[in-house]
Amino acid sequence: MRLAQMLLHHLAPLLLSPYIIEACFVPLLESLCKVTSVSGLSMNETPDGKKHRLMLFLDMMFAFLEEHELKKSLEGIIVCLLTRFRQVSSSLEYRQQKQSLLLLTCLVQHTRTRHHLLEKILFGVVRFNSFLHVKPVDGSCVADVAHVWWDSNSVDQTVEQNKAAYFVACQKIQEAVASVEALQVELLKILLDNSDGTPMQASSRKIFLRNFREFLHENVLSNPTQRPVTLCCIYRLLVTFQALWECEVGEYPIVIPARTFYDGSVNYYNIDRLGGVLSHLNRTLRVQLMQVLGADHPVITTVELPRSLMRDLDNALVGFLLEGEEKCVSLDAAASLVELLDGVILLYYVEAHRHLSKVSTLCKSMGEYVTALGTVTARLETYKRHSLDMPPEIIQELEKSCCVFRQKLSEQARHMAWVRAVVCSDDKQSQLAWLLRVVLHTVKQASQEGQLFAYVPIFYLHSLIEICAALRTYIHPAAPLENVQGYEDLLIEVSQFLCDHFSDPRIVHTGSKDALIQALASFICSPNTLLSLESVPYTSRMTMVRALLRPYESRAWAQSNWVLVRIWQGCGFAFRYHKSPHLLKKHGPRPLQADSSLISQSIQPCPSYLFQCHVKEVMMSDERVTTAFLNSVLNQLNWAFSEFIGMLQEIQNVSIRPQRVFIESRQLKICATCFDLTLALVRVLEMVASIAPEIFTDVTRSSSEVLLGRLCQVLCQVLNRVSSQTSCFQHVITLDIPDLESVDHFPILTAVVGVLLALLLDDMQEFDVNVSKVPRVTKAVLIEPSFQLESICFVLGDVQKGLILKKVKPFSFYNYSDDVSIAEIENVKKMIQLLSFYQGRLSDAGVISEDEICTICYASPISAIFKPCNHHSCRTCIAHHLMISRACFFCKEPVQFVIGLDDTVLPDLSRLGTQSS
Repeated sequence: MRLAQMLLHHLAPLLLSPYIIEACFVPLLESLCKVTSVSGLSMNETPDGKKHRLMLFLDMMFAFLEEHELKKSLEGIIVCLLTRFRQVSSSLEYRQQKQSLLLLTCLVQHTRTRHHLLEKILFGVVRFNSFLHVKPVDGSCVADVAHVWWDSNSVDQTVEQNKAAYFVACQKIQEAVASVEALQVELLKILLDNSDGTPMQASSRKIFLRNFREFLHENVLSNPTQRPVTLCCIYRLLVTFQALWECEVGEYPIVIPARTFYDGSVNYYNIDRLGGVLSHLNRTLRVQLMQVLGADHPVITTVELPRSLMRDLDNALVGFLLEGEEKCVSLDAAASLVELLDGVILLYYVEAHRHLSKVSTLCKSMGEYVTALGTVTARLETYKRHSLDMPPEIIQELEKSCCVFRQKLSEQARHMAWVRAVVCSDDKQSQLAWLLRVVLHTVKQASQEGQLFAYVPIFYLHSLIEICAALRTYIHPAAPLENVQGYEDLLIEVSQFLCDHFSDPRIVHTGSKDALIQALASFICSPNTLLSLESVPYTSRMTMVRALLRPYESRAWAQSNWVLVRIWQGCGFAFRYHKSPHLLKKHGPRPLQADSSLISQSIQPCPSYLFQCHVKEVMMSDERVTTAFLNSVLNQLNWAFSEFIGMLQEIQNVSIRPQRVFIESRQLKICATCFDLTLALVRVLEMVASIAPEIFTDVTRSSSEVLLGRLCQVLCQVLNRVSSQTSCFQHVITLDIPDLESVDHFPILTAVVGVLLALLLDDMQEFDVNVSKVPRVTKAVLIEPSFQLESICFVLGDVQKGLILKKVKPFSFYNYSDDVSIAEIENVKKMIQLLSFYQGRLSDAGVISEDEICTICYASPISAIFKPCNHHSCRTCIAHHLMISRACFFCKEPVQFVIGLDDTVLPDLSRLGTQSS
């Protein structure tokens, strides 16, 4: 030992030099543990004698080196190992990477070295997660993926014959990387040792978890990125967690206790909770916290303090709780591993999901190139097969295009081989599915805590939604969702959670509420996930439908309305398209952006007849809820269409100015959004009128007449504005503005016509020219002051002759023979015939006398009397007025209730008067 002290005393200054460390010291350490000869083996296969020699050497370093010398030398060793580890391997053997990991694993087996590295180096000078990444080999696997393949739908046989060899290469890559991953997991297991704590020194796991939490706060929450290393880190941590949980705890299912979210044992820093800000929750839910934690718990005692001290005390509280744990020789196994898993979930939410999204763009890009290659190849074959007399230059350009596309696809296919083998393999898919189950069980259990569910950090809910989306869209189809064991039951569980909680009043955080409704909408759009939604218990389905049918006032309604549209899409009038047909006929300067609209997104129709029945069930069973919902839909429709027309008029005014004026892109996008909202609202009305026409036509329902009148009014206004050939709508359509591609006659006119056909269906079926009495619904349409029969005739191309002079092609459903069926056009003709016939009968019936006509609209007869002032009007006018004001039209006296001409109280109008007050 004396000799060792003398040697290290003279060697210590040399160990401070990075060059000496890399050239001499690291090779010495490798020789001590014989890493170079076992680079292909696991750590457990390293001879015990070699390990003992290294442990003895490290003991002497800690005994004879000064603290600053020890820190500098260990720091130099880790930096050297990391530099070597980060180098891109030239082959799949990953020799340097394995050697670095093996030596580092040998080093951390020494307890004092492990504590020192965890305290001062692995979370400071270097990042521990840098040792958990695996880079692709040099040349993007060119040598190992000699035969490339991509999914060409069996069209390109030269590519299909390489499929078997391609997947063999993918398997080879996966096996090579798996050996590196195994070493990384062994390293993490040692770093998470929970048995080396003493009364004077915290255990390795305690140090790791404390620094890991700080790492998440300083490097992830404060500066989120999309680094590939994060995804690798998550995969390794999950495998390590599962192994340690199986060994130390062994209890299943794994659930993070809801108490963790509010007892202060884990520091969540400034992360928002589902119920809002933590300090606010502590004050409002103090009683519930006392029942669970007790009156003497530090969380309770800090609630009464001034707000200015709350932030500092929150951190002090966590420090106090952690200080109590420091006194323990080792941490509780379950609690410490739960804290580790909590950090992994946070890490996924902040960084990993966005990286998975970025990786998935490779599949989309390949799909675009495959489509382009197929188009060009088909064109070439057509020219050659029919011996068309084409210029050689064109043939050469097409052949060059094919070569470029094939070269690009070959490059992407090699990248995709790495993605299939490492990022989106079956093993990685199963890890994410396992994590999804843990998060799902955690939030479901937390939901049973009553109001304390509000304490759940927002990243749990977002991670649940994002992991599910990753399994369905990012990893699939590289690893098909069907490979996940029990995936159908898993999707049903997620669907039930979405149904039960997307309108949960305990969830206050705006971003979380939006994420829930967006997740529900994405489930509606896919056949597989729609089936899972339809498979949840009846009570959960009805909970979702009732939440969707809440009035639109005072809440974000656009997304929930969009869900209703998706339930209906595929069933409405000419509503079977995935993209509006007029967009397929346009050849503008640029394609429609994917995020430019809601209704215009290219999503295949996927109607749900089961949820349509549930919508009908709710609306027919509760007239008050139905009336409130439909009135709110009509109100929002009036607003959206008015805003849309107002912006169109501004655009028209700008376009006709002599000087050149640029229109802001933001204004155009708002205009397109208002059009999309209008269209979506009309489609929802079409669904209601189709599945439950009794709401508007049944005279026994007190609100039917008012709702029918309002609906006819807004439909006629939309028809008149859109069909007029001198309107701003027609003018802007002819300008063909890039940001207004979704605005056109076809989508809005088919929606309005669909509503009218649904309302008039019974009248059309019972139509008889020998019957002089005008049917109720037909009469409601005809007596609407803004009704114009020409507006309906416009949809079949019946326009004024003056249009020909303007050289504008008339709009007509006949121009969309692939999208509007013959039967649908025949129904439109029958509707026009019905309305035309009874319009003549009403004209022959004569004009209503001045004493009987409503003095507000001068269109309908008097049918309502206000009490107590006894003034009167038609029911439609007073219904519209009572939604805004309770004062009488004429004398401004408050209207207490409304009666009919037969002195019976009209309950729907009286209720409106009460609500407006």
